[in-house]
Amino acid sequence: MKFDPSQYKTVAERVQEANQKSFEILETKVNLVNERWGFIQTIVKVEGKQYIGTASFRLDLVGSRAQATCPIEDAETSAWGRALAAAGFSSSKSIASLEEIQEAQRRAEAPPMAAAKPPSNVVVMENAGPSYGEMVDEIVAATKQYPEALVLEFLRHKKIDIGDAKALFELPKDAVTKIHDNLEKFKKALSSWGPK
Repeated sequence: MKFDPSQYKTVAERVQEANQKSFEILETKVNLVNERWGFIQTIVKVEGKQYIGTASFRLDLVGSRAQATCPIEDAETSAWGRALAAAGFSSSKSIASLEEIQEAQRRAEAPPMAAAKPPSNVVVMENAGPSYGEMVDEIVAATKQYPEALVLEFLRHKKIDIGDAKALFELPKDAVTKIHDNLEKFKKALSSWGPK
């Protein structure tokens, strides 16, 4: 995988650019999906408008890179960068930061890395089916051509209980399971639906 580093900016450069305007971090929230992974959601306010950035993290990685040694802090930095990119800072070419692209390139070029073994008090179930995170990833991939707000509105229209979810990764597990188990039917219904 080749990329042109001049097309990307670091999170620090985005923060520096944002500091030239009225900018503040309103909230940074850690969301654990399960004992192995989660995501950070950051809300920033720039000149009176709010922007959201998210980034995922894994707690079962090994090694000396930031993703393994400080996964929450690393994800928090990425979430800040994505929120600032959504606000328009250094994002004319990409929402992803230079650090994210460099890490993606490193992973693509590195031999596969084994995940850490679960602690001895964790029971690993064989053939347990896809995890919540895997199901959400499949739903996101299947609906990527639609705005997320439209997908959520469709779910509400179909009377699927999604609670107060504002993003697909915030959907309750029951809703995710129901959608995942009927994904092809769901995609077909979504493609022919539109608010009237």
